[in-house]
Amino acid sequence: MWTVTLIAVAVVLWLLYRKKWFSSLKEQGIPGPTPNLLFGNLLDLIRKSPLNVMENGLKNMESYYFGANPVVLVADADLLKRILVSDFHKFINRPNFTRPVHHDNKSAPKKRVEGFSQHLISLRDKRWKEIRSIITPTFTASKMKQVGPMRVLTPKS
Repeated sequence: MWTVTLIAVAVVLWLLYRKKWFSSLKEQGIPGPTPNLLFGNLLDLIRKSPLNVMENGLKNMESYYFGANPVVLVADADLLKRILVSDFHKFINRPNFTRPVHHDNKSAPKKRVEGFSQHLISLRDKRWKEIRSIITPTFTASKMKQVGPMRVLTPKS
């Protein structure tokens, strides 16, 4: 009897924790669809990709949960510029999209493919800051003007 009660209390506490976790972005004023307590918005995002969400009228900013991981999609150009240029030092650790290489040998450590795990988007913490400080001077406005005029390609052009 105690075991069932203990399990029930643990499940209720876990559900309350998840409910609080999934409301954290809305409490900060970031709108988004209501997540499922077990999977977040993962099932919705499997049915329609974030790209489809953006094409179908993403607001300035929306929140989603990949499982329990919060993700914010930003569509406002000024806000994106602020995040990626002015406040880049606050947004250093992005999700790692590279998968570990699996070995037949179970005891061998899983390694990431070097070519994909060392690009700027996958780097973390101090290494990201080091590489960013090396690359940033290369992309100043005057140097980009030297490259030549840029043209934004759209499906209509």
